[in-house]
Amino acid sequence: MKVCLIRPQEAIALNSASCNKPILPLGVAYLAASILRSDFEVQVIDSVGLAPDNYELFFNKKVRLLGLGQNGIIDTIDPAAGMIGVSIMFSHNWPHVRELLRKIKQKYPATPLVIGGEFATAMPEICFEETPIDVLATGEGEETIIELAKAFSSASPELENINGIMFRKNGQVIKTTKRDRILAIDDIPLPAWHLFNIDVYKENQFESGFRIEDAQAIMPMLATRGCPYSCTFCTSPNMWTTKYITRKPELVVDELEYNVKTYGVTNFPFQDLTAIIQKKWIVAFCEEIIKRDLKISWQLPSGTRSEVIDDEVADLLFRSGMKEMGYAPESGSDIIRKDIKKKVNAANLYSSVRSAIKHKLKVQVFFIVGFPKETRKDIWKTIKMVAKMAWMGVQDVGMNHYMPLPGTEQLQKEFEKDWAKNIGDSFYMIPLFGHSLKMEDWRKANKKFSSFELSFYVLFGFAMFYSVSFLRHPGKFFQFVSGLSSKTDTSRVQLAIKTMLRHRKNVVQS
Repeated sequence: MKVCLIRPQEAIALNSASCNKPILPLGVAYLAASILRSDFEVQVIDSVGLAPDNYELFFNKKVRLLGLGQNGIIDTIDPAAGMIGVSIMFSHNWPHVRELLRKIKQKYPATPLVIGGEFATAMPEICFEETPIDVLATGEGEETIIELAKAFSSASPELENINGIMFRKNGQVIKTTKRDRILAIDDIPLPAWHLFNIDVYKENQFESGFRIEDAQAIMPMLATRGCPYSCTFCTSPNMWTTKYITRKPELVVDELEYNVKTYGVTNFPFQDLTAIIQKKWIVAFCEEIIKRDLKISWQLPSGTRSEVIDDEVADLLFRSGMKEMGYAPESGSDIIRKDIKKKVNAANLYSSVRSAIKHKLKVQVFFIVGFPKETRKDIWKTIKMVAKMAWMGVQDVGMNHYMPLPGTEQLQKEFEKDWAKNIGDSFYMIPLFGHSLKMEDWRKANKKFSSFELSFYVLFGFAMFYSVSFLRHPGKFFQFVSGLSSKTDTSRVQLAIKTMLRHRKNVVQS
């Protein structure tokens, strides 16, 4: 039997300083590899890779859908496929993926239609209510998809004993037992990148993180799975639980080395939620890269924990090719960090950041304003921390409004309130419009602030960071300005400006 896996179009905001950019679909690549190892056939339809120059305007012409259009995707599906799987990771892709699912089912009514990913795991009821899907897989999918393929390859599929799914039967939606996390993650086959056009992502500058050098090939990686923490605004506890599992360092480096030799890749953004928790592990990992003399650069664009990054670790990170890392204190207020279960000690954070900067690592820090219990006093503590980070020499800052995202503990609390009972597409699209004054509903999570006031704090935070940074480190101003006309990105604001200008240019030309 053949399984068809689909990576839909990617939604990108046109009128926002959003710097989201499509990357190679790591999850789909892992699923494809598992299918191949189980002796099933697989067809991968990576809409972005198949049509990187194609886009459609969506959501009142505020959003650009990048990639092969829905009709093109459907026409590409092999009619012989015995199962069709669609990945839906993020809420801002749901409105157009929803329409794709409807069209697929209309064309292939007898073929089992399966969805999975973080959004599917977070909002299963919505997925069943709004689309004609047959099965929804929650959490990790490598084991689930094989069991589904075996079931649908039989004359009488039995789904009741497959853990971690929801499915339709006799007009009812049935939920099976939650699937346990995969413990032996070293046994999971490596992503099937040979099924994807990696050169397209290189040529079109699609990546996660910054371009360190021109024309570098970029490929996402995973060294760990899960996160032991349970921040209330994060989807990880729902998707991954709080079980944290590491791969063997030498096996991760084996994968790096293989990808360098096979695909000519030189830059690896690690998509781990929390890659650096265990000092022993990260030391062994860096030392293995250094021992093999791999000429690579790698990044940790997600929020890095600060507890184990001291001078020793920071030095090893730099010598192993680490170029960029992000810290996510989220708030400068001890009270708010405690409330959102963000277990970050400010003193440890500053010490860790100093070590990283001392050893020439590019550091980003991420903050959020407008948490449900946040006060103006709390926000000004965040602004103070932003300024201190700039003074210390932090390279870049990310500032955002609080967003109650699907699959988070906080959103479940918000569902108890009237405003959250009738969420629609504008809610799903909020990650693309974090700075927009027109996206009102989700801001009602904290009624102390108006949309204008929250936007002011975000913009003031950016202004404070760059003002202090340029005054304290004048060279960064000239680096920032020169970077606007180069292919190398040094900050999120710089990348956002160029991305926005490029999107607007494309719209005008169209």
